[in-house]
Amino acid sequence: MDEYTTEELISQVYNQTGGERAKIVEALKKHEGHVVNASLDILGAGDNVLVDKEAESKRDNNIGKIEDIMKEIPPMVGRLPPLCSFCGADGMKTALKRCSRCKKNLYCSGVCQSLQWCEHKKYCLKN
Repeated sequence: MDEYTTEELISQVYNQTGGERAKIVEALKKHEGHVVNASLDILGAGDNVLVDKEAESKRDNNIGKIEDIMKEIPPMVGRLPPLCSFCGADGMKTALKRCSRCKKNLYCSGVCQSLQWCEHKKYCLKN
């Protein structure tokens, strides 16, 4: 977690998985800030396909792992549906509204936005 801030790592994992913030933070802690392994964990990949951190820089050693990952994780079709940033409510079923300040996080209700504000304001007020 040296090169990137925690928020940048969270953003990278979110872009790859669309996961909930709490799960992303937990996965990053579990995998010591390793974005690929945290993303794989959130997507439900088994421990046998996690990237070996020492061998990661040696591309040839990871080709087999990449093939394993592609077999284990089902291909995604199209864009992920929009989800409430707090509770994960499906935006296809519920009308979501964006944070009025940063315009990035989506919420299904004012209650969800209020409950997440303590955490979200750190990111929201930076931008």
